[in-house]
Amino acid sequence: MNKSWKETLIVLILKVSNPSTPSNYRPINLCNTIYKIAAKVFVNMMYSIIPKLISKEQAVFILGRSLYDHALLAQDIFHKFRYSKSCKGLVSFKIDMEKAYDSMDWQTLNKVLNTCGFPTCFSNLIMECICDPCFTLLINGNQTTRIEARRGFRQGCPLSPFLYFLCSQLLSNVLKRTDNIGIQVSSHGPKISHLLYADDI
Repeated sequence: MNKSWKETLIVLILKVSNPSTPSNYRPINLCNTIYKIAAKVFVNMMYSIIPKLISKEQAVFILGRSLYDHALLAQDIFHKFRYSKSCKGLVSFKIDMEKAYDSMDWQTLNKVLNTCGFPTCFSNLIMECICDPCFTLLINGNQTTRIEARRGFRQGCPLSPFLYFLCSQLLSNVLKRTDNIGIQVSSHGPKISHLLYADDI
């Protein structure tokens, strides 16, 4: 089957009135209709399984979880930071994994799908959707030559956020296994090592 159904048109939207660098533009991905339908079918098939595979530290896009709960919990944690009498002190880190979304290796995704127990035929169909897309930029009404991707997930794809969360679960698992990381808001509360907001930790 040819790859035309995976072609994506990228439109650049201005963020500022006088752009001078590429970061002054917001790229909007316009995926092919056939691709979006296929991706949405896979999302619907995975929707009830995803909350069981992704830990509660991830709040965004997951059924039954709220970003506001995480925001309130983060406020409680920083309140604890402010008034804690810990002699060793406390520290927190904010990690932006935006680049990880764009550079995630497809072999890693394939291994994660297999580790999660998805059937091989289903994993192969997912990989067929994700791998080897073609992008075309729309600049001043004209399309550039095609750009072939070698890694990463697509913005604007309904399937990509869930697959990214499955891959980022690897990092989440490592953080949860590390004994000396985390804070308890109350003496009898659970130890919280990290909170995830899409591609921010």
